[in-house]
Amino acid sequence: MADMVSLGTQTVNVGDNVAFTTNRIGGNCQNIRHEPGSGRVTLLPGLYRVGFNGNFSAVAAGTLAFEIRQDGDSIPGSKIITTVTAAGYGNGSSTVEVRVNRPCCSTLSVRNIGTVAAIVSDANLVVSRIG
Repeated sequence: MADMVSLGTQTVNVGDNVAFTTNRIGGNCQNIRHEPGSGRVTLLPGLYRVGFNGNFSAVAAGTLAFEIRQDGDSIPGSKIITTVTAAGYGNGSSTVEVRVNRPCCSTLSVRNIGTVAAIVSDANLVVSRIG
């Protein structure tokens, strides 16, 4: 298992990934690899449960949307959508299962797919190998 967090706040522009600054638990174990400060997590073959949560705000009104991606592609069922007013707040979470097939690895990320830049605080990504 690996638990990656982003302490404080960060601005995540549309099309960019949430960065996770700290590996709270794991993050450099045999099957799950994450470099602190990066928005990418590398998984070796297996079945994983991936959970993301965070608090969101924006300087302009709009739709804030994030999704968990595998190798750059959207994972169905992973999208978080919240509409905020200027300086408004929202939060959300998503949990999905991810399979990584042999012979190699896969990369996970959490991308801002909304209409405005988002201010993200207390972002947390938990990845657990379940099979």
